[in-house]
Amino acid sequence: MKRTSLRLCLVVLLVLCGASTFGSVVGASLYNLGLGVPTGAVMYGGHPVVAFHNTDAAGPLGIFLWSTLHGTVQIDTAGDSAGIARQALNLVVAGNATAGGYDARYWQGTPDGSGTWTTLPLVDGSRIWRARGIGASDSQILVVGSYKDANNCDGACRWRWDLNSASSLQLPKNTGFPLGNQYHNNSFIYGVTAAGFNPGMGTMAGQCQYMGSGCTGGARQAIGGWVPAYSCLGAFKNLNGFPDNKREAVARVVSLDGSRIAGFSYEPSTISNIRWACYWDAPFAEHGVEPVKIPILPGHNYAESWAISEDGYVIGGFSLDTANNPGSRTCWVWDPVNGTRDIRDILTENGIDISGWQFTNITGICDDGSVMTGTGYRDGDTSKTYAWVVVGLPKPPKFTTKGITGVGAYAPVTHAARAVFPYVVWGRVVNDTYLTSNSFNLNDGSGKLVRVFSNNGHPASYPGAYVRVQGKLTRTNPPLIFTNYDDVLIIPDF
Repeated sequence: MKRTSLRLCLVVLLVLCGASTFGSVVGASLYNLGLGVPTGAVMYGGHPVVAFHNTDAAGPLGIFLWSTLHGTVQIDTAGDSAGIARQALNLVVAGNATAGGYDARYWQGTPDGSGTWTTLPLVDGSRIWRARGIGASDSQILVVGSYKDANNCDGACRWRWDLNSASSLQLPKNTGFPLGNQYHNNSFIYGVTAAGFNPGMGTMAGQCQYMGSGCTGGARQAIGGWVPAYSCLGAFKNLNGFPDNKREAVARVVSLDGSRIAGFSYEPSTISNIRWACYWDAPFAEHGVEPVKIPILPGHNYAESWAISEDGYVIGGFSLDTANNPGSRTCWVWDPVNGTRDIRDILTENGIDISGWQFTNITGICDDGSVMTGTGYRDGDTSKTYAWVVVGLPKPPKFTTKGITGVGAYAPVTHAARAVFPYVVWGRVVNDTYLTSNSFNLNDGSGKLVRVFSNNGHPASYPGAYVRVQGKLTRTNPPLIFTNYDDVLIIPDF
């Protein structure tokens, strides 16, 4: 009788969740959410919540939330979603009133579906725009996307909750690159987080055109962050170095803490359309941030990043063996300890039955990689896109540094990568001058310079200062001393 009762309880649970499951209920489980495209996942009260939309008439149309607490709930019967974030005790979902439309709005509510939609103001008071991403903190909501300019090209834009204002964004200028002012629309912002070097501005990720003329002339190049010196978006380098009018790069997603942006870049090759997933690391307050290549799956040569965990430690996306072979398309997951892995291997190793699935993209990662969501095909039918979510995956082990040791009055500490902890910074400014606002370089004793970004003066920006080296920080003379404890975020060079 006990076994029968337990089995009945599980059946009732799955019916209430509105999703079929593959794998054990205890441990990792894969849920089929039905037809649709997920646009992100967040944790709410310790439970994952996924936002997705469906525009296929073969299934229910509209925008939905799925959670382990409430299953699938519909929050509108029309439109599309563009991302989900957590704001204080609420969830916020960016979207558009019509699927594919330029009628930006956002929803604020709770995982049970209770909430309201708010239409967002026109960009610069007159231009329609499309929501493409959302970021939030307890005191801010940012919705980003693109508006239609006078030439019907897309232009990067952002709405701020605190000002209730949607504004066009200045594209990169004064970059110092050759032809550095040749950025123009089409431009889009896809990702944003409220954390950033400049309070209220957030950290953004997107693309615009470089050189050429017309909406699509030239080549796409990655843009993001915010450069306060010129009040413009930052110009990122691609894997070739300086931007040019042939080899492209796109920045697509930002970690919640604002420390890492992920996307893709072309690189020189004799193979046409070779594309590598990559990431750029903070700070994003200057032009010329360098990309880091993410290793690709064996036999593949075309990959893009579409999802990133809250701390930037786990990145996911899709890849193919060639740009023209959709049958080879699969999803990959990268972290610095395990490297790049096929999601099929990850799920199989965790006892999940993946028969009938072709996974086509990962569009959301939360809770340090234990929860992922994305798209796929079922049973060989590539005409219909299904939404899936996997919960309960083991969190990837953290990359351990050699130990960064506090000196002075504070006791020595050793932490894993990206750990945030109190730290007193001792060191000497290179040439006794500040390099940029609130930054300076330290020598870690190995001869390698360490750039540290202080949170002082920016209480609402980054969660901590950034130390990009492994080793021991040693006091030098004459010392520059922070007398107050700062939170320091350790990010080793992988």
